[in-house]
Amino acid sequence: MRALICSEYGDGANTTIGELPTPKPEASYVQIKVHSTGIGYVDALMVRNKHQNKHELPFAAGMAVAGTISALGAGVADIALGTRVMALAYDGGLAEYALAPQGEVFPIPATMEFTSAASIASGYLTPHAALRWDAQIQPGETMLVLGASGTVGSAAVEVGKAMGARVIAAASTEAKLDIARAKGADETICYGTTDLYAAVQELSNKKGVDVVYDPVGGDLYEAAFKGLGWGGRYVVIGFAGGAIPQFAANRLLVKNRKALGFVLMYYRRFRQDLLQRSAQELSELFLQGKLRAQPSAVISLAQAGPAIDDFYCRRAVGNTVVDLIER
Repeated sequence: MRALICSEYGDGANTTIGELPTPKPEASYVQIKVHSTGIGYVDALMVRNKHQNKHELPFAAGMAVAGTISALGAGVADIALGTRVMALAYDGGLAEYALAPQGEVFPIPATMEFTSAASIASGYLTPHAALRWDAQIQPGETMLVLGASGTVGSAAVEVGKAMGARVIAAASTEAKLDIARAKGADETICYGTTDLYAAVQELSNKKGVDVVYDPVGGDLYEAAFKGLGWGGRYVVIGFAGGAIPQFAANRLLVKNRKALGFVLMYYRRFRQDLLQRSAQELSELFLQGKLRAQPSAVISLAQAGPAIDDFYCRRAVGNTVVDLIER
């Protein structure tokens, strides 16, 4: 099968298009004919051998796919050949065929394009599960999203808005905030030129926000944490900014705040039931017109290697999806 192959660890630009053996599904796995694959920072780590999920060379990166079921492993039930799905894989998404565990395969509506489905799988499952099950955000609450132009940041803006929250999007430049505005942000803060805490205080009438969604960490953490109101929840998604936040227990205590760590792998391993519900609710929001899940860029397989490096170097904005169907 045709694939974007990593033959030696290094930059994504060093990957090449070639052929790998078509994978066969083992028990409880399905084979998917891949139409679209969402890519991101995790793929950049994978080809550099910096990801905790290790791979033997050669391999194809890509952990979030959309396509049709093309083969079933032993014991797979309740899903038919030809079903349109999005799915989470452990690798192999940047190829014509990929494998995924049955519990991480989600049917998609007939009206949802594969590019949108791949965008949801790569970027939207994380904020939905984090906000729905961990932060338990409620309609009318106010949420601050840091890094609001990135893959999971921009998706969090759209998901939070679809769930009825008032969304304050924060990013380092006005150009990046344009991405957040297009996703429906109610208010924006350019922390490259504005004091983040002061802006949060002004926009919240000094009450603070109910939820902080933070995939950045680094220097922004302190100001964002100060802007968290009574009973607020601070959701840690990642550390793209470098430094890891250190939460003082006394500052959690005095305002009954909560600091929550979130990684999608937990749901993949232990709560596939909630992962299925997140995928179903995202599809329902899509059908209701509350979620568009439009990727920022749709590219060819030949363009995927350099695009992966854009995520590593923090040049990418929004969701990037690779179209694997030859036109």
